[in-house]
Amino acid sequence: MSIPILTSIIIFIIAPVVAIFAVYFWGDWRHWKRYYPTILFYIAMNLLAMVLMSDHLLWIWEDTPITPPRKISEFLFIYIFYPADILIFLAHYPRKWVARIVWILLFVVIMSILEISGIMGGYVFYDYGWGFWWSVGMNLVIHLVLLLHFKRPLWAWLISIPLIAFFLMQFGFSIGDLN
Repeated sequence: MSIPILTSIIIFIIAPVVAIFAVYFWGDWRHWKRYYPTILFYIAMNLLAMVLMSDHLLWIWEDTPITPPRKISEFLFIYIFYPADILIFLAHYPRKWVARIVWILLFVVIMSILEISGIMGGYVFYDYGWGFWWSVGMNLVIHLVLLLHFKRPLWAWLISIPLIAFFLMQFGFSIGDLN
């Protein structure tokens, strides 16, 4: 079996099934309402990124005969992986500092492995100076902001504004890109 086919199976079949089973067994379903605002925050930020980047893509999930169309891939992440991520990440967030660091890094690694699979499969591409290590850093920032949103939602929204501004300036967005 070729690498692109194998990575497509991993990302678009195995990973969603694993995410669904993981959230079923380890997600805090009894208290889902506690996490719901943070899930909506995560979805809102991703949809905002999709709108802001629609004509200036920093990374591209290339459509291939063996992968779903890009929009379906994005929605798969937004509506399956990200809520599952939150229901497990926040529900089991440790109390001890060292365990917290390991926990955060574990989720950064999981998200980064999914991206590596796309790179190896030959259907994730970068543009405008973005690269894999920017994605790793973004995964870290995302999880820290999600944690902040869970504890102090207003602060997460306020911190997101300069973060968005930084990324827009860092990667050459212009007002014309926002049309």
